[in-house]
Amino acid sequence: MLRDRPPALPWFFAILAVIVGWQALYCTVATQGKPSGLFFIGERMHWPVEITRDAFVYPNTQGYDGQLYRVIAHDPGMRGAGQTLYGPRYWYRRILIPASAALFGANVDFWYVAITDLILALGGFCFVRLTAEGCRPIVAAVAYCAIPAVVASTDRMVVDGPMLALSIVAWWCYRERRFVPMLAALAAAVLARETALCVTAGIGLAYLLRRDTRRAFAVAASAIPAVAWWIWIALRTAPTSMDRQLSIPLLPQIARLFQANPRAGATPWVNGVLQSLDVVGVLCLLFAFGWVAATLVRDRKVSEETAIILPMAFAALFFSSPVLLSEPYHFLRHASVLIAWVGLRLMRVRPVYGAAYLVVAGLPMLVYRGTLLLK
Repeated sequence: MLRDRPPALPWFFAILAVIVGWQALYCTVATQGKPSGLFFIGERMHWPVEITRDAFVYPNTQGYDGQLYRVIAHDPGMRGAGQTLYGPRYWYRRILIPASAALFGANVDFWYVAITDLILALGGFCFVRLTAEGCRPIVAAVAYCAIPAVVASTDRMVVDGPMLALSIVAWWCYRERRFVPMLAALAAAVLARETALCVTAGIGLAYLLRRDTRRAFAVAASAIPAVAWWIWIALRTAPTSMDRQLSIPLLPQIARLFQANPRAGATPWVNGVLQSLDVVGVLCLLFAFGWVAATLVRDRKVSEETAIILPMAFAALFFSSPVLLSEPYHFLRHASVLIAWVGLRLMRVRPVYGAAYLVVAGLPMLVYRGTLLLK
């Protein structure tokens, strides 16, 4: 017997409350109450004074990617501080959240966080709806909040979480045959992060399998705004080595199981725990690859549902450079769309297994936070 669909607003606001609640607690305890601490601005980056004025800066660290998107939000036209970024062509492609925050004018940091949170909550609502036929909403909501990209974007303001959320919105719209909202979600997702093109390609492939070429072309056209922006950026910036993050597929991920990554300053016991979580993260990623392969073998064809994830799964195989594989915080958030799809498939038939998989996949994010606590 199918479960009734959960009402919209309660689950949207419940997920939003969890995200905002964690951020409020984190800022109260760790960043002197300043929301700018969520961007993890590093002292060693030597930002211009106007960027760090009144912001919370973490001492003796390089910081993390959120600080770069914050610079873009304060300088979306790349006329000032944005020119100081290393590899601006790479970072400025991901313009959706920074530009949206900049449009609101004053208090850019607040609006960046608020927009990120709202998009994450929207993705969470659609995730709950996608699992409504076989899973309790509370289980789905908890599982969604544990997806690595959601965890990373909640307190590090990276764009992977919004891109994942918008991808889930697009999947839900595809299932519900809401074509125009789906196109809007796809267009926004690619502007949030360029790897969402794989989601666009997957949905386009699904329509081609239906022999609906008109909608397939419309899906492809949804990427035009992003492509136009990328061309504009390419004409004004130099090439960057930041794009060289691909490597031989699969073998590096397997080899990573046997490569130690000790944390400086950690005790042997803590290092053992953190490195065990490294292995857990790689195993979750390999499980996702295996699930896609097993689905193809079992079905003996590419179904619409598998087609949706196939381009992203193929791309994730190549996200295997040493830099990306160095930390679960890197490779798990990059592969979160694939991990979320596998979790959704599992939750339809075995809700507890699917939720457990997503929660376990999120556990290695503690590696990164653990290293912060050791400093």
